[in-house]
Amino acid sequence: MFFSIDKSKYRNLNKSEINALKENQNFSSDWQQIYVKDNFSPSFIRRTDFYGTIYIDGFDTESKDFRNLPYSVGIINSVIHTSHIGFNASLRNVKFLSNYSVKEDCILCNISELTANKNGTFGLGTSRINPGNALWVEVANENGGRKIMPFPGILTMDAYLWSKYRDEQKLMQRFEDMTRALCLSETELAVIGAHSVIINVGIIRNSRIGNYCIIDGANALENIYV
Repeated sequence: MFFSIDKSKYRNLNKSEINALKENQNFSSDWQQIYVKDNFSPSFIRRTDFYGTIYIDGFDTESKDFRNLPYSVGIINSVIHTSHIGFNASLRNVKFLSNYSVKEDCILCNISELTANKNGTFGLGTSRINPGNALWVEVANENGGRKIMPFPGILTMDAYLWSKYRDEQKLMQRFEDMTRALCLSETELAVIGAHSVIINVGIIRNSRIGNYCIIDGANALENIYV
C-alpha cells in the first residue's frame, strides 16, 4: 500500500449500514471490502462509488468552513478506489481518488484525478514502492551536471554540498546512499495531510501533501512533496 493503516481499529459494515448506503445511491464492487470505525454513520455518504479496499474513520459534524464558504462533511458525488478517508474529511465531486490516505479534517472539492501508482517517487529521490526508480533534480547550473536527489527535510545547504563537490566521488556516493536509505524508510507516501484543502484542481498524481496545505486552481501536479 502507498500508506500505513492500523487494520485492527476497523470493522466490516453491518447489513443496516449497507442498506442505508444503497438508499443514498452509493455503489460498491464489494461491500465487505469497506471497513469503518465504530462511530461510522452512512448518512454522510451520498452518490459515491467504491472500488477496492476502503477505510473510513467516520464523521460527526455537518460542515466545515473555508474562506467563509461551507463544505459538507462526508463523501458526495465521488469515485473512491483503495483509499483511506480520515475523520471529518469533506470530499465532494472528486471524480477519481485512488491509493491515497486523506487525513482528518481535509477538504477535497472539484478534483478530476487524485491518484498514486508504482511509478511515482512522491517528490523523493526514490520510494519503497519502486526503489529502482530515482528522481534527480538539476540545481545550480542550467547546463546540468550538478544533480541531487531530494529527500524529506532537505535544506539549501544540503543541495549546496551535493552540487559543489562533484569531484569527491566517495562523498557523492555516500550522499546518495544516505538519501536512498532515508527515502526508502518513508511509509506514508500517497497522503493528503490533516487540515489540508484542495479545491478546483485538475490532476494530482504521485504526490505527498503535508498538513495545513492549500492547493487551489492548479491544473496538474505530479511527483511533488509539499
